[in-house]
Amino acid sequence: MASLLILSEESALLVLAIASAPYPADGSEVDSETIDLNALALSWTSDGTSNALIFGSDYNAVASATSGSDEYKGIQTTNSYNPVSLAPGITYYW
Repeated sequence: MASLLILSEESALLVLAIASAPYPADGSEVDSETIDLNALALSWTSDGTSNALIFGSDYNAVASATSGSDEYKGIQTTNSYNPVSLAPGITYYW
């Protein structure tokens, strides 16, 4: 897997790695009757120290997001993220 090197706002070098093994998996459906959507955390494996996370319910907005977009959730230094207020019946992309 390749890593992407970028310069942060503080001009310090960050290593962003490609994530794999996402949970929930691509294409999976989460049953809101058995899983608390407010407690559901996204998780992944990574070979690096941090990952940029982009998350939202609009496919095109997620696909074209930049660090200035609402879908950009920042650099994650752990391999999980809790989006908190998920709604049943909505498709989310990340």
